[in-house]
Amino acid sequence: LCPKYGNCCPDWTALCAPQLLSCAGRCDEAFDPDLPCQCGMECVGHGSCCTDHLQQCANGIDLDWVMAPPGLCDNPALWRTVDEVKDGDTFTTTAGEKVRLLTVNTPELTGDECWAKMASNYSWQTLSGAPEVCMTGDPEQGDVDVYGRLLRYVWFKAPQLDGKLALFNARLVRLGHALVFYPFAKDNIYETPALLMQEKAHQLGLGGWNACDWK
Repeated sequence: LCPKYGNCCPDWTALCAPQLLSCAGRCDEAFDPDLPCQCGMECVGHGSCCTDHLQQCANGIDLDWVMAPPGLCDNPALWRTVDEVKDGDTFTTTAGEKVRLLTVNTPELTGDECWAKMASNYSWQTLSGAPEVCMTGDPEQGDVDVYGRLLRYVWFKAPQLDGKLALFNARLVRLGHALVFYPFAKDNIYETPALLMQEKAHQLGLGGWNACDWK
C-alpha cells in the first residue's frame, strides 16, 4: 500500500513493481501523474515517458521520416516556389503567400531565442534549395491563422531519399530544430509521428535539446 500513502522506499518500484517502469502493454493508458513513468502519448509533452517508450509504442512508425501518401501532391496547384524564409517555421512564396508550418514551432529570431538562427538556417538551406515544395492543409485547422498566413504541411523532395517526398515539418522536429506546438498540434494528422520524433531527438540530444533549456 505504500504508493497509496506516498511512503515507498526509493527502490520500491524497481524491486516490487518493475512493470511500472516499462511501457510493455501500457501504450494506450491514460496519463497518471502518480506513476513513476508514463506511456500514453501525453508523456512526451510532460517529459515523463518510460525509457522504453519508443521501443514499445512506436508501432512501426518511421522515426526519421514522414513520407507523402501516394497521390497526395499530384495536383500541380499544390506546388509553390519558396521566395524568402522568415524564420524556421515561416516563409513566403514567389506568389506572395505567407506560410506558417503546421504542428511545429521553432525558436523566434525576433527574440533572439536559443537555436533560432540554426533552425532558420536549416529551413533556408532546405526550402530555398528545393525547386518547388508541395503544400497541404489539415482538416483540424483553418486555412489561415490570425495573421493571414497559410497553415500548411510542406513536402519536399529529400535528396537523402532519392527525391521522394518527405514532410519538412516533421523533419524539423526530428533534427531538434523545432518542438511540437500545442494546443495547435492537437489531433492534427501528423501529431503522433511528430511527437515520437521529438522524443527521439530529445533522447539523442539533437539541436536545441542539447544547446538550449528545452524540456
